[in-house]
Amino acid sequence: MSGTGEVGASVTVSGFANGVANKSETVGSDGTWSVDVASGEFAADAASALSATQTDEAGNVSSAATLTVTTDLQAPGAPGFDAVSSDDLINAAELSAGFNLTGTGEAGATVTVTGFASGVADKTATVASDGSWSIAIVSADLDANSANALSATQTDAAGNTSAAGTTTITTDTAVVAPTFNDLARAGNIVNKSEADAGITLSGTVEAGASVTVSGFETADKAATVASDGTWSLTVSTADLKADAANELTAVQTDDAGNVSSAASFTNTR
Repeated sequence: MSGTGEVGASVTVSGFANGVANKSETVGSDGTWSVDVASGEFAADAASALSATQTDEAGNVSSAATLTVTTDLQAPGAPGFDAVSSDDLINAAELSAGFNLTGTGEAGATVTVTGFASGVADKTATVASDGSWSIAIVSADLDANSANALSATQTDAAGNTSAAGTTTITTDTAVVAPTFNDLARAGNIVNKSEADAGITLSGTVEAGASVTVSGFETADKAATVASDGTWSLTVSTADLKADAANELTAVQTDDAGNVSSAASFTNTR
């Protein structure tokens, strides 16, 4: 701890932690003084109100100068991450558009996030007064079609660094067209009795996806998708044109929200 005074005067500093004696030093010829303060001589995690007086060579004592030194010896808790798109699963459109990675921390602390794609530097943000932080993410920051394991630490105003908080953001940017299974008869032809009984269309998709089939005489239809990635849809005679080729298409939307290109199927009734 240092300061200035009258050359040759004796400076006395008081206000240290309980049991710590006042400290004295003589002002040097350049008008400066300093005293060494050891660990534990300030009150821990508290504001220490210090005062200093100087006594000149004639014995005159000055009024006191004051200084408050605050110690913060506790590291903050790990910062938190908010979920991205509610489930930390990013589709192609979301990744292309970019998004804000957000979370919570200690107001005024600096949050550092690591774990981005190879060659992408760590990113930092200052925690706002409401305890929130935000970092802009662009498509190049994350590996595509991968689980991106990110971690964040925060360093408070005193320089204490927290343990790491973690999150995993999965990018899913591709989905293929669904498939159609052929019907029993060659050429996917059905006769009147088969049509009257109902025709079951089927195929395969990505597990967990939804399938929409269009091209009917009636509205588009959502198929039922099993856990093994097979789908099926029963259509009635009213759904298909009689004595004609019915050009049907199917698209799938995966769990991440990616929409595939269309698969085509021709059924003749």
